[in-house]
Amino acid sequence: MERKKSLQIQALEALVPRLSHRFPRYQDIQTDLAKRMKGYIGEKQMDYHLTTLDGPYRIIPDVHLTVNGDYFQIDTIILSQHAIYMIECKNFDGSIHFDTTLRQFTRNDGQATKGYRYPPTQAEKQKLRLQNWLLHHQQHQAIPVYYFIAIAEPSTIIEVTGDEQSIARLIAHSEHIPTMIAKVERQLSERGVRKIDTMTLYRLITQASREKPSHILTYYDIKPADIMPGVICPNCSTLGMQRNYGIWICLRCKHRSKNAHRRAIATYQMLIKPEITNQALRAFLKVKSSFVVTRLLKSSGYHFNHVKRTWSKINDVSKRQ
Repeated sequence: MERKKSLQIQALEALVPRLSHRFPRYQDIQTDLAKRMKGYIGEKQMDYHLTTLDGPYRIIPDVHLTVNGDYFQIDTIILSQHAIYMIECKNFDGSIHFDTTLRQFTRNDGQATKGYRYPPTQAEKQKLRLQNWLLHHQQHQAIPVYYFIAIAEPSTIIEVTGDEQSIARLIAHSEHIPTMIAKVERQLSERGVRKIDTMTLYRLITQASREKPSHILTYYDIKPADIMPGVICPNCSTLGMQRNYGIWICLRCKHRSKNAHRRAIATYQMLIKPEITNQALRAFLKVKSSFVVTRLLKSSGYHFNHVKRTWSKINDVSKRQ
């Protein structure tokens, strides 16, 4: 499975070009997007190395599960013949330091030292949550669960105070994670650990994995009126393309597009409301004709609900039926 950008990243990417630079939390939003994108890039780097795993492994990126009302996310789950492997990815520049006695984790970027939650403790909690989830879904077989912490950037210096071996067993740069998994898998095979039904487990996890909606407007105290309407140019990212004879034209770079409105419709659906009225979309796209907006919605794969008088994506309609 290919790793996709999280709903939070997608929402932030859609939001930033439509906020005034004078919005009170504009810089916070940009910083948050940059941090999340760095994490996503690190996870993609890790994915590249995981493709070198040799054997019948099933890789599931970005897993979101809930058990007894407790929501949790795991960067990557790998299913093998003998175990489940959880991989958490960290993408830090500079040097990172693990203190196994104080269970403390710090990072120095060359300018300052900052503390973070202790990754092995985080991973252990995620392991317990996953084991509870498996029991809750009637996976009574005692499936071994292991976790590793991947450091995405190969130039990051890993330093340890205390038990270096305990850290070395769990934490390494991404390129070394496949070898660590293969070593554990080989040991389990030699011990004669019973094989697991990876296909059933794969289907169970992928079907249950559901990411929470972002609720980004509430989090940053953004009102719909703060979101600037219009169509963004796919060439130069300028907001405010004009529609002329069935074509969107950018007044800045003169780029022409037939489908630039599709991203704007998806943005409205993501940030403001999942179901759209013709009137609201006319205002958002800055198009006067209701006939034109109806045609744009139909050509973009939207379905009209005659009872609610709203439009929604055809795929979303089929999921609810």
